[in-house]
This record gives sequence, C-alpha cells and structure tokens, in this order.
Amino acid sequence: MPAARSLDGLDTTTYEGAAGLIFGAADHGGQGGHLPPTQHNVELVSKLEVNTPNFAPGALPSQIADLTVHKNTAYLNSWAERGDAAACARTGFFAVDISDPSKPRQIAYRASMPSNRYGEGAHAITFPDGRDILAVNNEFCTTNGTPPETGGGGFALYDVTDPSNPTKLVDAAGDYGPPGELVCCDADAPGAEDETAHQYHSVFMWRDDGRVYLIGVDNDEQAQTDIDIFDITDPSAPKAVREYDLDAEFPVRDGEEDGLGDNVFSHDMVVKEIDGVQTLLAAYWDGGYVLANIEDPADATYIGDTRFDNTDPLTKFTPPEGNAHQAEFSHDNEYVLAADEDFDAFRFLGRVNPAAASPFDFRQVGVTVTSAGSPTGPQVGVERALTGDTRYVGNACTAASIAPATPGVTIAIVNPLGCAFRAKTNNAEARGYQGVIIFAASNAETSNASFLCDAITNLSGYDDYAGNAVTLWVTRETGFEMMGLGDGFRCGSTNPTPTPTAPIEGVPVDIGAKFDGWGYAHLYRAGSGKLNEVGTPYAIPEGISEQYATDYGDVSIHEFAADPDVNLAYASYYSGGLRVVSFGDAGIQETGRYIDAAGSNIWGVEQFTSGGQRLIAASDRDFGLYIFRYTGPVPPPKPQAGTPPAATPPGGTPVGARPDRTDPLISLLSNRRQSLRTLRTTGLRFRVRVNETARVEVGLRGRFTSTLKRGARGKVQVLKQNGAVRVAAGQTVTVTVRPSAALRRKLAKERRLPGLLSVKAVDAAGNDATRTKVLTFR
Repeated sequence: MPAARSLDGLDTTTYEGAAGLIFGAADHGGQGGHLPPTQHNVELVSKLEVNTPNFAPGALPSQIADLTVHKNTAYLNSWAERGDAAACARTGFFAVDISDPSKPRQIAYRASMPSNRYGEGAHAITFPDGRDILAVNNEFCTTNGTPPETGGGGFALYDVTDPSNPTKLVDAAGDYGPPGELVCCDADAPGAEDETAHQYHSVFMWRDDGRVYLIGVDNDEQAQTDIDIFDITDPSAPKAVREYDLDAEFPVRDGEEDGLGDNVFSHDMVVKEIDGVQTLLAAYWDGGYVLANIEDPADATYIGDTRFDNTDPLTKFTPPEGNAHQAEFSHDNEYVLAADEDFDAFRFLGRVNPAAASPFDFRQVGVTVTSAGSPTGPQVGVERALTGDTRYVGNACTAASIAPATPGVTIAIVNPLGCAFRAKTNNAEARGYQGVIIFAASNAETSNASFLCDAITNLSGYDDYAGNAVTLWVTRETGFEMMGLGDGFRCGSTNPTPTPTAPIEGVPVDIGAKFDGWGYAHLYRAGSGKLNEVGTPYAIPEGISEQYATDYGDVSIHEFAADPDVNLAYASYYSGGLRVVSFGDAGIQETGRYIDAAGSNIWGVEQFTSGGQRLIAASDRDFGLYIFRYTGPVPPPKPQAGTPPAATPPGGTPVGARPDRTDPLISLLSNRRQSLRTLRTTGLRFRVRVNETARVEVGLRGRFTSTLKRGARGKVQVLKQNGAVRVAAGQTVTVTVRPSAALRRKLAKERRLPGLLSVKAVDAAGNDATRTKVLTFR
C-alpha cells in the first residue's frame, strides 16, 4: 500500500507508514502547551478574537487556518480541525476590516458548504473588471472522516468588492474526473465520476494579459496529477486548462535526493511574473521546490528545482527531513525563501548490528493496524524501543514450533507466510518474546505483491490486540541482515535467496527514535537547473532543542511572507509565534520575534501597507487575527547599477532604512464625562496613546458665551497644556489641561461650554498628525 501520510491537513491519519512510527497526530494542531512569551523588534498593534455567528463567542482550539489580506480587509479561514459536529458547524471564513489597524473589526462571516471546510487556500485579488474576488479551498469536514454524499470539494469564489457582504459566485468547482483527466467543474460534466469534486488543499490566483487563472492542489490525485489549473476570467464559470504531475514531467527526482519518507507531491504554490514570464514556485514535499514557466498555463516548462540530499547541515541526519511546504520569491526575485514544515520532532532509526564497524541502517517498516488501517497495539516510538539480540523462529504459526526466548534474546524474526500476522504475534509472545519482526517473502514463495522482497506493508487484524509485544514488518533484505545472512543476498525474480530453516541465532538490533528537530527554513538563489542553497538553514533555537520536543505545541515553521521592498521576510511558526528575518548572501538571520503571553499558534502570515506603514497580519489558530509592526533594523535596498551607496548623515536615518512617511496614530482613551465644575477646579484629564514615539501637544478651544446676554457669541479661549509631552511608542499617558486663574473666573459664569479638544503628535521624522474630539462641558 502507498505510504500513509499525515501532512498539513491533507490526511489526518496518525502514522507515517513509510517510517512506521507513532508520534501522535501529525496534522495542524498543538500538543497542549506553549513556548514562553518573547518579544524583540516586533510591536503588537492589535488583535481580534473572531466570533462565529450563532455560536458561543470566541474561537475553538485550532479553528482558524490561513488568511489573506486585500485592500483594507483580512480574510481568515475557519478550518475546524476537530472532526466533530460542533467544530464542523463553524467552518467558513471571516472578513475583518483593518482600515484602522489599531482597531480591527469583524464585518462578515460566510459559512462553507455543509461537511466542507476552508483551510490552506485563501487568496484575494482584483479582477480586470474591477471586482475583488476571494478564492478559498474546500476539504471535507465530517464526523466519521468519510466524504459527504454530495456537494463540496474543489474551490469556491466570492465577490468581496463589498467585503461586508461577500457574495458567492461558484462553489465546489474543481476536478470531477479520474486521475490524468481534468473534468470541470460539476458532477454533470461529461466524464465526471463523482458527486463531489476532488478536495483542494491550497489555491492561488494570478492575472495575465486580461485573463485570470487559478491553480489548486488536488488532494485526491496526490503524487499524481495533483496540480490543476483553471481559467476563471469569468469567476461564475471556471474552465479547465490542464493538470500536471511535475514529478513525472520534470527532472524533480534525478538521483538520490529526496527527503526522509520519499513522499513527492505538490503541497502549495505561488505564481509571480518575473521578467515578463509567469513563474510558478511549487512546494513538492520530499522532492524539494520546483520552478516552472507557466506563461502558457496549458504548456508549463521546467526552470529549476531544489534537492534534499546528503546530510542535514543542522541535525547531521541522513537524509534531511524534507517536507517542502511553502515558498516565496524575494522582492527582487533573486532568492527563494522556503519553509519546511515538520510536525514530528523525532525520526525512526533502525540499525542492525549497531556495534559493528559498518552497521546496516534501515528506515522503513510496516506497523500493526486495525482492519480500517489505523495504528493499534504497542508501537515503536519515543517511549519504547526494540533493542537486543534476535532469533529467527520460522513462520511462528504454532507456539510449540517456536524456540523460547532466552535472557538477552527477546526479539523474534518471523517468516510472513502460513497464518495470520496476529497469530504469529500471539504465539511468539506466548514463548516470551517482547518483539516480533516479520520480513517480506520471495517471489518463489508467494505472488502477493504486498509481501514481496522490498515491499513495506502494514500488518492488519490487530483491532482488539491486548498484548504487549511490538510487531513490525521489514523488507526481506533487512530481515536477512538481522539473521546475519546479508552477504550474497539476492531479492528478485532470478535465483532469489531462499528462506533458511529455523532456528537461527541472529544479530543485535536497535530500533527506536531520535530527536531530529522541527521544520525550519532555507534560502536558495533563484535561477535555473538545480538551485544552490545560500548559507545554512535557519531554525529558531527552540526548534532544534530536545527540551521543546513535546508539551510545547508544534514548533515548526509554516510559511513565509516576503517584504515587497527589502530583504526582510515574515514567518509564521505555530507555537514559535511570529519571526522576522533578514537575508542575503550570508543566509538568513533572525531580527525580530513575538510569542504572546498566553502562547501563540500562528498559521498564516501576510504583509500589508496601511497609512504608509508596513504591517504584518497573522492568523492565530486558537484566537483570530493579530497585527504586528516590525521595529528592528532594515536591510539596505538594492542599489541601482552605477549608483554609489549613500552615506549615513550624522544622527540621520541609517542607510537602507525604509523612509518614514507615515503619520503617527493617536488614540484618545478617556470616556469619562467632563463637567464644568471639574474643568474649573482640576482641569481636563484624559489619556492618550500614540503608536510610535512622538512629541505630543494638547489644547482645548472653547467658545464662551455671555451670561448677561444669553445666546450671544463670546470670545474663543485656548487652554494649552504646559509644554509638550514625550510619549513612547505604545505608552499610555494621562494629560491634564488646566485653566488659568483668570479663565477659571470666566468659567464660573458659564453654564455650558462647547469645546474642541486637539491633540497633535510629531514623530522623530517630522511626520505629524492631529486628532480632535468635540466636548461639551455642563
């Protein structure tokens, strides 16, 4: 059977058949704890917890998925990781007004189709006709894990020109055909096979020559034709363009260069016009990252790709983990920023004769599963290893035929034929063995392809197994190595090595798990052919420390958002929070970070500009929207050819810093009623906060009326604060404006005073802003 996967929500099984190791569910979701809070060069502008209409306020754990930002709105997908009715009822997307980044407001919610959910796919652009269109992906969300009988899958398109009133244009559009045939876009289309479209894990749109295209990741054709492209110029009537298997069409796998697990399939992608060419950048999991020319979406051509070969430079394991998850081009297209997602901080390691000068290593096993294919029974993992001497005991179909375990020899090697796997385990355990290793057969013994030579198969029939023995399946070659018979071993149709006669004393084995870190990032120099990595991979310290391997959530990178002007990028790191990095010829360096005091679980990240400021939007899976501002050092922009670098004036802005053209944001925080009596005695008191360090000046302009001639206009009097106040970024200060003695005497004659409060802030760059508020004193 194909190796089972547990990757980023595509398949929420709880094991990796290729590694045969149980470490818990490896999908999006924390493990209960979180990392300690931290903050460096990142300022929290605001945060907003989303509310699903008709449900209790707040977000469920792991409810929120990806986000996209378009114009003044952030769109957050509601993914609902839990597969129960309560969670699946909350699936859809939220629209949040971020026109004032300090005060985000939820302005709309749209539910997904029943039994569907929106996850990794969220993207909004403006179409040639001026409409703003949001694309979201559909994956199934059902309580029993089965697809809905009808309706769903594919992708949905919404008109969000009015973001407070999103209008659905099409839903469940996608591929309804068999593998290798793109059938668009409903169950009634010629050639359609199913009542539901194939599930799509991610979607992305781009414009070219007046047309609009959408590319999607087809879960149901994973590792086959899993990239689908549609023409959505008319978003109400998508048309099929073509589907691709880049692994088959391009030289993605030339040689031994795949990551651990050897799972090569499309996961995520972006399209960017570079030098007039629409360029696809696709994450291809253990196959690396792939660049393709899709100027003609129906005829993509290879540009280049990356590899996962040799020894991992950070963990020193061979091969590297792999898991190419998402990537972005740098602002100038010179680099590729790549995020390798990894939810398992340990890897399976099998070693035969570990004390030998050249031990035999293997990393693929089958595990015991229920009849439905779910892992069950004791498993090798973090808490339990199989270590010790071995003995070959034959087919183990009767307990009497098995030589009993002896001190130090408690692992039985077993032939696969003759009886059920469960019976073999029961019999070996009855004779004192704590581990059972079943090896594949030769083609002279069986015609069952699942049992032959180098096949890896999971061992079914263990639904109600209550014993304590660990049972594994290994290749025939590995089994012979364990019996000490590896020399001259042959496994093929010509003269295969026959199965020996039991009993045979084998050699020691060490089968268990080692910490190999969480997912991290790479920087590649963009180009053609095999791309070169720049520097060493970037990992947050917590991601390569075994201290944080369990009980601190998922410490893996998820995705990048590249700054559009300079060599900065913003990364979502699940429980590792938000990370800001600079990059260049020396590689990647962290320059900013933020983990909330209550812990973080950040999935999506996007940069956007508001009021001339670069801001960062992030989706926290357990909460909603966060908005950040990066306050750290900024790399210099790339100089134009022939232009000497600018010198830094004494006391001036550092070279390369983004010019500050942004006016300060002022918040008036007092809602207390103001009275004439208070104004006369103690003055006007209120609180003010500014988003950046600034000099603040305050005044109150009041028009006084004559008490002798009711209604007559009087003189405008200005009350000024005594000097300016210096306010640090984000600091809240209380300001008091006090009237003079002469003014207090005038105020004594007034019964009503209309006034205009004026607050002016001037930042270090000379940008100024004024906030006013009408007050009436009685």
